[in-house]
Amino acid sequence: MDATAKIARFVAETKYEKIPAKALETAKTAVMDCLGVALAGSKEECAKICAEIARQEGAKEEATVIGQGFKSSALHAALANGTAAHAMDFDHSFTLMGQPTAPIIPALISLGDALGVSGRRILEAYVAGYEVTAKLCYSLRDSSHDGWHAPSTLGSFGAAAACAKLLGLDAEQTEMALGVAASMAGGIVANFGTMTKPLHVALGARNGVLAAKLAQSGYTANAKAIEGGFGFYKNFHPSAPIREEPFEELGKSYGLLTDGIRIKPYPCGGLTHQAIDAVLDFRAQHRLTADRVESINVDVTKHTFERIIFRVPQSGIQGKFC
Repeated sequence: MDATAKIARFVAETKYEKIPAKALETAKTAVMDCLGVALAGSKEECAKICAEIARQEGAKEEATVIGQGFKSSALHAALANGTAAHAMDFDHSFTLMGQPTAPIIPALISLGDALGVSGRRILEAYVAGYEVTAKLCYSLRDSSHDGWHAPSTLGSFGAAAACAKLLGLDAEQTEMALGVAASMAGGIVANFGTMTKPLHVALGARNGVLAAKLAQSGYTANAKAIEGGFGFYKNFHPSAPIREEPFEELGKSYGLLTDGIRIKPYPCGGLTHQAIDAVLDFRAQHRLTADRVESINVDVTKHTFERIIFRVPQSGIQGKFC
C-alpha cells in the first residue's frame, strides 16, 4: 500500500479549477458553518482559557483569534480557534467518523491570515484536506474506532494536508508533513464530556499547521508513516482491516459530493440526535409533559452506548453525551 504517497500526490496536484462546482458549494457552506460555531464557541470557558494562554504567550501577531479581539501566531491561533470550533459540539459532522472540518478550517484560517492568502486558496486547501480525511475514513470503514477521537487522529492528517496545500508544498514535502502528523495524532474517547474533547480538535488544527511548516523547512519523517510498519494504522487500529481502494479514488470521486456534511440541529454529540428527534416528535404528537413520564427505555447500538458515556450527567458539558 502506498497511501501516504497517493495522498501527497493528490494534495500537491489539487487545483481549484478542477474541483467540481457542487463540491465547492458544499465547501463554502462548511466554512461558513465552522466559522459561525467557532464565533459562538469562543464565548465558552474552554475557548477562553486557550485564548488567554495564546494571549499570555505574546507571540507574533499574525493570525486572528476568533471572538477574542487580538492576534497571535498561526500556531497559537489554530489551537485557540480549534477549541472554539468544537467548544459547543455544534460543528457539522461526517457520515463515517467525527467532524472533518473542525480541525481543518481553524488551521487554514489561522495560517491563511498569517500568509495573507485569498478565500479561493482557502477553499482549494480545504477541499484537499477534507478529501484526505474522507479517504482515510473510508479506508477504516470496518474499524471499531478503538477508542480514538477521529478529529484529533484523522483530523491531524486532514489539517496537515490542507496546510501543505496552502503553503504550496510539493508531493515529497507533503509526505513529510503527513509523516510528522502521524506522530502527533491522538485524542481519546475517555475525555468526552470534558473541556479536553474540544482540545482534540484544537490539537488536530495545531498539528496540521506545525507539521506543514516543519516540512516546508526541510523536516523529515517516514514517507510511509500512515501505512508502514509500526505506523498509524498498525498502532492506532491494529485489528482493523484496511481498505486500499479509497486512495485510488482521490481526485476522481469527492466525499464532498457523495457524503457531504451534516449540519447539526443540536449542540451535542451527533449520536444523540435521533433520540432527541424522536422525543420531540413524540411530545408533539401526544402533547406529552414531563409530569406524565415515569421512565424511558432507549435501545441504541453498541457504538452509541460506548460513545455517549454519561448516564446521569453532572454538568452541561456532560449532558451533551448522555
